Amino acid sequence: MFRKKTSPVIQYSQRSATFQSAMKLSIAIGQVFGLNPVIGVFNVDASKMRFTFYSARCVYTIFSILGQGAMLCFCILKYIKDTNTSLSSHTSLAFYSSNFITMVLFLRMAMKWPRLCLQISMTEALSPNFDTTLVKKCNMSCAIVLTLALVEHILSDLAGFAAVIDCQPHKNAYEAFVTQSFPWVYVFLPYNHFVGFLSQLVNIQSTFTWSFADLFIICISFYLISRLEQVNLKIVTARGKNMSPYFWRSVREDYCRAASLVRRIDDVIGALIFISFANNLFFICLQLYNTLKDGINATNLCSDLDAR
Repeated sequence: MFRKKTSPVIQYSQRSATFQSAMKLSIAIGQVFGLNPVIGVFNVDASKMRFTFYSARCVYTIFSILGQGAMLCFCILKYIKDTNTSLSSHTSLAFYSSNFITMVLFLRMAMKWPRLCLQISMTEALSPNFDTTLVKKCNMSCAIVLTLALVEHILSDLAGFAAVIDCQPHKNAYEAFVTQSFPWVYVFLPYNHFVGFLSQLVNIQSTFTWSFADLFIICISFYLISRLEQVNLKIVTARGKNMSPYFWRSVREDYCRAASLVRRIDDVIGALIFISFANNLFFICLQLYNTLKDGINATNLCSDLDAR
């Protein structure tokens, strides 16, 4: 008697998880800070997503890039002006240069994003993704990463306020805080409230962009992992069973589709991944350098302010 060929029974939810649904929250939050200015983020139909330079989102992004570029120019001018330079005193140059490049890359990516989403939706029509936890994982990542970034920024500002109150009690607290936080600006410009507000706004945007680039890559990675895990699940379920050639052909087609998505997405966000990796590596090495150089000891806040 011949052994009967069977197909694995895989229990999936009938509700598919799409790339649009997984990424819409992160993209929408990013657009608040001028990143990835595409239109139609919340639209289920990927063919209705589009990019245009004449949209309000794109204009906001361009002004944001100009703001980042202005801060970068001030950092470069201060770097040229200073005679005594050190690695620690010019981290702002690395910070704003990486954020400026990141914002430009997000604008470049937005031009390709509608086509990429359309290609992914066509793949999903042939091979749906049934990972029911995908959207939840992406949304939870957004909440956790951005909340931690917000807490870090608030604590950093509180530490700055405490330092200027202790070290410069005779000055206006907010003015002293702004001038000490952005010395590369006020070396060349006199202080006024409008410039102070813009400096704070650009700094908040930079801090968010720094964290959002990592978050964006995390969410896309979740999606690609879910595609590959779905292929693995089919293979694991078929273990020890005599499967038909049609089954193995379908598995290979699913894998080829997933691999094709990886290549297409890499073509769009590859530069962003490199900048994010280089940025993280630099600041990790910087923190390690500071720890080995000074140790974990109490430091004089007033001397730290002067060092800026």
